[in-house]
Amino acid sequence: MRVTVSRATGYSPYYLLYGTHPVFSFDLTEVTWQTLDWDTVRTHEELVAMRARQLARRDPKLKEANEKIRESRRRAIEDAAKRHGYQWDFKDYEEGMYVWLRESAIDEIKGGKGLWTYSGPYVIHEKRERDSFVLKELSGAILPGHVNIRRLRLFFFRPSHQTLRAKIPQPRQTIHAISFDHAPLRLDLALERSRAYFRSE
Repeated sequence: MRVTVSRATGYSPYYLLYGTHPVFSFDLTEVTWQTLDWDTVRTHEELVAMRARQLARRDPKLKEANEKIRESRRRAIEDAAKRHGYQWDFKDYEEGMYVWLRESAIDEIKGGKGLWTYSGPYVIHEKRERDSFVLKELSGAILPGHVNIRRLRLFFFRPSHQTLRAKIPQPRQTIHAISFDHAPLRLDLALERSRAYFRSE
């Protein structure tokens, strides 16, 4: 157990866990206010009373430490946002772009840490109001319902085949299938490396 005081909380992990400061060898030569008289406990009632005294010292400190660490994390988030300028936020999704879909339902499952967080890739089939999108499989099958923009992430793959947008026929129409060329599992896509997103051909 670590006994060094944390800069974020102002307390050591030992103190936050046990509600008292650790007793070192040099502390045995003197009585300090941190040490309770555990040797005087003889009955269950005395033990409960001693535990209550220990918790009475601990709870206010835990609340104070929790407030400090929350404030520290908030400042760290704001500082990262200022330094990086929200560079991770991408909102310019367009029809035909390749995306990952976050499976947000997993967040509510206990023990789901090892499950796949994202599914896909998918292609954006239609952009609707209020930042909602209709997706489709690479084969052209349209997925039921719509998803919010917060569940989408751009999909990138090998640079030699990199493209962020599939070919969309003009005028716009529903794609029931995407053709394959002679190479197995290689989609007939427009390669455009000069920009970070696709444009219709």
